[in-house]
Amino acid sequence: MSAVLGLPKPLAKHRLFETDRLEEATEHGRRLLARHRLIPSEGGKKLDAVVNGVDLDGSRLLYMRYGKQLRVTAEPMRDWYGVHLPLKGRLSAWNRGSLTTTCPGQGAVFGPLDPVMMDWSESLELLVFWISRDHLDESVRTLSGRRLDGTVTFAANRASDAPMLRSLMLCIAATVDAQPNGLAPAVRQEVRRSLLSTIVLTQEHSHSPSILQHDSHALAPRVHRLIHEVDANPRGDHAVGALAARAGLSERSVQMWFRRETGMSPNAYVRAACLRGAREEILSASGRSNSIGEIAAAWGFSNAGRFAQEYRREYGEQPSSTLRRSAFHPSSGGQESA
Repeated sequence: MSAVLGLPKPLAKHRLFETDRLEEATEHGRRLLARHRLIPSEGGKKLDAVVNGVDLDGSRLLYMRYGKQLRVTAEPMRDWYGVHLPLKGRLSAWNRGSLTTTCPGQGAVFGPLDPVMMDWSESLELLVFWISRDHLDESVRTLSGRRLDGTVTFAANRASDAPMLRSLMLCIAATVDAQPNGLAPAVRQEVRRSLLSTIVLTQEHSHSPSILQHDSHALAPRVHRLIHEVDANPRGDHAVGALAARAGLSERSVQMWFRRETGMSPNAYVRAACLRGAREEILSASGRSNSIGEIAAAWGFSNAGRFAQEYRREYGEQPSSTLRRSAFHPSSGGQESA
């Protein structure tokens, strides 16, 4: 986000190179990343290339800007994976016969066997996590509890949960910049492992099923706690992003685990809990001035007609019928089993 707001660029204290010459930028990039070509869309204008970066125990976190519309081509990276997250501008990538265009809030993932062809817009600024294949393999083995069978391949170019990854990478970059002497080796290793675990758990890849199976006993209690929180306070902040943050899971994992444990999406489960809360209040509303519309609105149902439809579908009667019956049984206190 700092790149967009005009604040210091990520990793500004860790400049790797800065140049306006295409040949120099290409040579620096080859030494830093992989053999590649930079092809300008048109001649004339010089580059405004800036690359900042730090080593994270053998993997690399980078900020890149070239200031010119370019096509970037590269042979398969063999020993590296690349996660590209735009902060500004647009990146289009061709891979495995498909075109993916990403902008801020999205991202692209390349594996070691993937030939790379990207078009970078002139305004593109991006974060890149350049991952050692050995490190990624180690992370997948640890999280799946199994030996690897072949190369880890990601399901698609597009990165899921990219905003979360971008926020984490920006946080790491700010932490690095805040340390005048850099991160201690043990800290760099831990930061790298944290970022790798996030990528392995949030991005769909060839070993995702074994990781989910291996983690089922560890992850289920986290989701059960979320379900208990919703049941205890249905009107709390239970947006999928908030649930994911509290559980330390990706939004996709929260969606998957809620369906597995409750048969519903998180949003549907929260809505059902609010519907139960509204029914309990209607059952205990005898002698009060609260209208059904007021009760519905208090439980997050802004459309009274839709609330009545959902209520009847769930409980087999209109809310007004429940309210009339509660007047005849004022002591029910929401305990009626109808």
